[in-house]
Amino acid sequence: MANQHNASAVSASVDASSKPTWTGGWEVSTDGRYEVRPVARQSTEGFIAGYESSWRGGEGPVVYAGPPHASLPEAQKAAESHIYERLREHDTPLQHYPEVGKTYRGTVISITDADLVMAVEGQHIRHERRELSGPQGLLSPGAKVEIRYPANRVGILREWGAMEMRTGTSKGREPKGFG
Repeated sequence: MANQHNASAVSASVDASSKPTWTGGWEVSTDGRYEVRPVARQSTEGFIAGYESSWRGGEGPVVYAGPPHASLPEAQKAAESHIYERLREHDTPLQHYPEVGKTYRGTVISITDADLVMAVEGQHIRHERRELSGPQGLLSPGAKVEIRYPANRVGILREWGAMEMRTGTSKGREPKGFG
């Protein structure tokens, strides 16, 4: 792992060759290209918060920033805030997970073997592909899909938008009759 020590941002001495004391999980930008995870390292003055970043799964630099913290939990919180700042720099909104009982209609913006992210009313919703039931051929960036979670964690997938565009009405909203 390539390590980088940012001396101007750290007010405590940190050995750039030693491994982090704590490493959190990777967070991925919605386009799937940028990854970042929180890290913390113990120094002689306390715990220093930082982050490791990479592009498309490659090894990236570890950067430490800010003053030392008295405890590891304090440094972990500071490190978590560092990663959200990095994601925000890449114009990556926070991703939300689907809730049981809800239906999500939107556009697929990224897809991997493990999950897909769709834009729904200004939010990005991350769905686990192994929990989706339906025609997997619909899953491509730019596709308009509906994913329902009726009663459990399994999402029911279907195409969305085609019928609504042809008829001008959406399913479940039939025009009122005469009388």
